[in-house]
Amino acid sequence: MVYGLDMTDEMLELARRNRREAGVKNAEFLEGEIEDVPLPDDHVDVVISNCVINLSAAKERVIAEAFRVLKPGGCFAVSDMVFLGEKGRIPADLMRDAELWSGCVAGALEKAEYEALLRGLASRTSRSR
Repeated sequence: MVYGLDMTDEMLELARRNRREAGVKNAEFLEGEIEDVPLPDDHVDVVISNCVINLSAAKERVIAEAFRVLKPGGCFAVSDMVFLGEKGRIPADLMRDAELWSGCVAGALEKAEYEALLRGLASRTSRSR
């Protein structure tokens, strides 16, 4: 089974229409937010995120949710924007620009910060299982 998650009715409707048109039987699309995934603990084998973590102001919560729903030994595959170097070099007005947020730029973390967040959450999760 494949689960898709979105918080907008329009995207869920599009995904469900595409599923029907493609004749896919093993996909389900859930309404919800990535900070509070509507699935039980240890439920999925793989979590894939494609440039949506940067859209959240609560990145630690998003990643914690991914690890919560992931089965022990599961795979977390993420593709996101990161900054190489210090984030503070980008002018503050650009960081507040809505178009940059929608393009995953304004919410991007510095690469080392992102890696540390992932390592910290992964190690806490693996110790608790």
